[in-house]
Amino acid sequence: MNNPRFQSFFDHHYHIVENVRDRSNFWRLSDSIVAELLKQHLYPHCKTDTFILDIGGGTGRWALKICNDTGATLTVLDSSSELLEITDTYAKKAGLEHQVKTVVSDMTNMAMIQDATYDHVICLYGPLSYCQDIGRAAQEMYRVLKDGGRLVVMGHGHYNALYSKINNHHASIAELSRLKNEMKVVWNEDLPELHTFSCRSLESQLTAADFAILRTFGIPTLVKPGKEDTSMAYDHSSHISNYLDNKDVFETLFNLEMEVNGSGNLANNGVNIMCIAQKVQPDSKLGNILGN
Repeated sequence: MNNPRFQSFFDHHYHIVENVRDRSNFWRLSDSIVAELLKQHLYPHCKTDTFILDIGGGTGRWALKICNDTGATLTVLDSSSELLEITDTYAKKAGLEHQVKTVVSDMTNMAMIQDATYDHVICLYGPLSYCQDIGRAAQEMYRVLKDGGRLVVMGHGHYNALYSKINNHHASIAELSRLKNEMKVVWNEDLPELHTFSCRSLESQLTAADFAILRTFGIPTLVKPGKEDTSMAYDHSSHISNYLDNKDVFETLFNLEMEVNGSGNLANNGVNIMCIAQKVQPDSKLGNILGN
């Protein structure tokens, strides 16, 4: 993510994005789903001596949560030193400065990290979509992960991008054709094209790097954001966020999402796609196939 346009976005606008997420009930629902999936699929494999790498972790909001929930030690890796300074401040304020560390790096070249350093690796929400060499990033994630370690990675959903461009943006035929064929989308005039993923395309990127796929989810699959939920100028709540403001509605939709978000093609409807994978050596894979 060395593109200057990316860096400008993250350094100067990321706090606006986080403000939108803090005020939007849609993103509160999305975060609740991510948190529950981490609880189910990552936390059982974490101990107080577990080391986790949080790639593209920004201001460290997920790292701090995971540290509090599990006692694990987190390293937040990001290309923005400005965001990592915020992480350091938050960690110190929470008394977690000895368990939450930061490192400035691009995810496609983590040369300062030795092979098989981390028990688990996470890359939540958008960093992989912003990455300019996804294959290289996947190889680096595999390299720094210990054998048997888990990877939890997310990217922008391809079919949701098509849905949004059609229904919210009334995109041109040319733009829709390019999105369909190249799986790249432009959400903001300040940003270059971003990668979008189907379940199959994200899984393919990971299997090409020798990961074994465990589960894939759409987050959320049924609930879609309003334009306000994805806008830099958050003047008022979207209709869906107002709907989710009702506690019973929120709980009902959360439970419904958790029932369907890993079910076959429904996962492809996700606003984001999450894939949970594992580093398994090729000979171990063969052994599993042969039933050994």
